[in-house]
Amino acid sequence: MCIRDRDIIDYKDLKWKVWDSKVIKRDFKMNKAYKGWDVDDFFKSVCTSKTVDGGKIFDEERERALINVVGYLMNDYKHEDDVKIVVLCEEQITDMGGRTGKSLTCKMLENMGGNVVWIDGRSVDFKNRFLFQNVTEENDIVVFDAIDRKFDFKALYSIATTGLTVEKKGKNAVHLSHKETPKFIITTNTVLTDESNSGKSRKFEIEFSDHFNDEYTPILKYGRRFFDGWNDEDWSLFDNYMIDCAIS
Repeated sequence: MCIRDRDIIDYKDLKWKVWDSKVIKRDFKMNKAYKGWDVDDFFKSVCTSKTVDGGKIFDEERERALINVVGYLMNDYKHEDDVKIVVLCEEQITDMGGRTGKSLTCKMLENMGGNVVWIDGRSVDFKNRFLFQNVTEENDIVVFDAIDRKFDFKALYSIATTGLTVEKKGKNAVHLSHKETPKFIITTNTVLTDESNSGKSRKFEIEFSDHFNDEYTPILKYGRRFFDGWNDEDWSLFDNYMIDCAIS
């Protein structure tokens, strides 16, 4: 990743207002020494594939795409032509797939102040009027986590294009405009089979290698859980890395 020069500006000097709910409750300091640190290594690892002879191939283009997607998801701005749904999927599709780092990537967005609604991908029924009852205009991202082959990707077409209608039990339905509707992430161990022009124009797929799995987890590699027990230096490195994703 290219490390950019940045200036730190006090909130009082901004020309626009910032919602209190969007303010990350920790101090920020400039720290550009994140190369090789846990999160930087994690991103490179999930973009490194194994070869048949036991070697490894790092895909720089895939890492760049992942960095750009993370930056895109941290920004709550949406252009009227922005109808993309981010799909975090597996490079190797097997019955034993999973645990490759897709959900952890989504949790990174949460820890950068993203207001995320998690929906169990295996139990999604788009005919359920209250499927999105936990979504509000303050949410930035909706994650359909670990969907299966029954997931109806086409049901998201109109939502991604025209906006989302939220209905809560006992209350009137509220329609969120396209710009007010959160961005969508799908995590999956299977293949989204929709190869129609409409499907291709709406999904942006990022493949995760099988570097991490059930037996070899980020905890084993880095000796700790992400976010748990991090000190100020760790959070500083994380913040700077993620900010560079947003401005890369």
